Amino acid sequence: MSRATKMGLSAAIALALSAAIAHAGEGWRFLERDDLASAGAYWASRADSGDIDAMSGLAHIAALRGEHASAALWLHQAAAAGHTPSLVLLASAYLEGRGVPRDPRLAYAWYHLASIEGLIHAARARDFAGGWLTAEQSAEARALAARWQADGAPDAP
Repeated sequence: MSRATKMGLSAAIALALSAAIAHAGEGWRFLERDDLASAGAYWASRADSGDIDAMSGLAHIAALRGEHASAALWLHQAAAAGHTPSLVLLASAYLEGRGVPRDPRLAYAWYHLASIEGLIHAARARDFAGGWLTAEQSAEARALAARWQADGAPDAP
């Protein structure tokens, strides 16, 4: 690859990243001003179009409002669509029973997917969740994660 091509590619990546940061940042700017309604409106149309960052933002708003079932639903949609931070947040919801039935086996599986995606502390959290599981349940959770990795995560319940 020539130096000019590398410089052009670097410039294109920089432009794409700055646009993505600006796009995601607008909803958070509304939240910084305690304007949940505007943040929700901003993210809702984007989430309906498949924007996983917007789904995560809507989960955050729902959690702030104490609407944990709604937060878990948005996290599930974002995680299933590939939003890596939502994998961990959803796993934590399952581990604690926040908005979803408490299920350490599902928590283990979601944490495992996050660890595969490179989130540093996800493997530790997975192993912590595994402390509540029998050897058979741990094997089931690993099989679930492997199936989700191969076929895609399940749709939200």
